[in-house]
Amino acid sequence: LENGFKIKPEDWKYIKRGIIIATIIAITVFLRVYGMGNGQFEAGSQIANGVKGTNGELTDPAYNPDISYYLTNFPNFISNSHTIFESNPVLEYPTPLSFAVFALLFIGIGFWLYDNKLKAEKRDVIPVILILIGIISFTRVTSVATTLLILIAFYLIGKNSEHKNELFMLIWILANAIFFSYHIIKVNRYILPIVPPFIFFILLAINTIPEHININKNVIPIVLIALFAIQAFAFTATVEPTNKYLATEEISNYIIDSNPDYENMTIGVYNIRPYSWWIGPNTIILHADVPGEIDQSNVSYYISQSRIDNLKNFTEVKNSGGLHLYENNNF
Repeated sequence: LENGFKIKPEDWKYIKRGIIIATIIAITVFLRVYGMGNGQFEAGSQIANGVKGTNGELTDPAYNPDISYYLTNFPNFISNSHTIFESNPVLEYPTPLSFAVFALLFIGIGFWLYDNKLKAEKRDVIPVILILIGIISFTRVTSVATTLLILIAFYLIGKNSEHKNELFMLIWILANAIFFSYHIIKVNRYILPIVPPFIFFILLAINTIPEHININKNVIPIVLIALFAIQAFAFTATVEPTNKYLATEEISNYIIDSNPDYENMTIGVYNIRPYSWWIGPNTIILHADVPGEIDQSNVSYYISQSRIDNLKNFTEVKNSGGLHLYENNNF
């Protein structure tokens, strides 16, 4: 990125080659993921929802409207000392390693900013206005609109800048943070796309600090490697044991073991995600608070998170861990 984003005629053959290779890899990965998902590609619908401005399903167990979730929990994503399982895994209590990483980041980036004194110029007025509009528009329109405004602003700032790499990495973080923070379905793994540019800034900090503090340049990397290695093994001890999620498997196995042709059945569920993994694509969403909808359906079984006493055409045949399995009397 040192020479900007200009494309020379001799670059096109490499660009075409890269597009072909990327397309082949993308198709290969997509087909594999599509097959593993039993014909479903949830990421596609999530991206489409982001583009349309519809930001998620209220009934999803990962529903979380807190737009600051990823920001406030980022220290836990680096290193935490307690993990519990609710509707989704919850990471709690950042470790000293997490605080050390952020201290390293802030000190190093602080020194970098001191070394590269950035001066505001008249040409920066438009980018600043775009950024302000982007901030104001956040959560009010689609995340795509906000991201585009920020992208345009950073392009205008960076096209003649000496720090294109740093700006590119920053916009990488912001683009993902905006999209996933706006989306009301929040899962810890969604933070992963932010990790590579975050590591870039950590490395930038590591390289900058020895230029200002009399310390061997190898000390910080060695200490970090040792601490992360220890944390990797210690993480398993942070998980609070639970049998809570065995019920999903037990209920699914009951259906599978009782019905060799279960793949040809239609099975109603309260949440399609876990049961599409265990049972397959022959699951549909039905709501327990609308028993008439269940009674009128043609499903062979219905799996509920709560007991339903007023079903006419279904009988409870199994319950486990708070889950209730109802069999169609006409089955």
